[in-house]
Amino acid sequence: MPFEIKMTENQIIDGLRSNYGKEFTAPDVRGFCAANDIAYQTVTKKIEKFKVGRGKWKKIKGYKDPEPPDVSSSMGEFFNKQREYDAPCDI
Repeated sequence: MPFEIKMTENQIIDGLRSNYGKEFTAPDVRGFCAANDIAYQTVTKKIEKFKVGRGKWKKIKGYKDPEPPDVSSSMGEFFNKQREYDAPCDI
């Protein structure tokens, strides 16, 4: 039987927030896990970045994951330099 993700990170955060508000504790997370038939370890791993203390998490309003850096210009510069160094030299 293939592995199936039951909930995404956003679904977990939205579910916890709608049931427990913007702050939730380990017993809240355990209750959420039992109600949604999902492992506690899975949920705590997905909400790790919201951890503020032992057994406490807080969802910051408007938090978004940072965008990955744009490396396309750096890669172009890298390949240009590589071509420059690989070019035959006049001695």
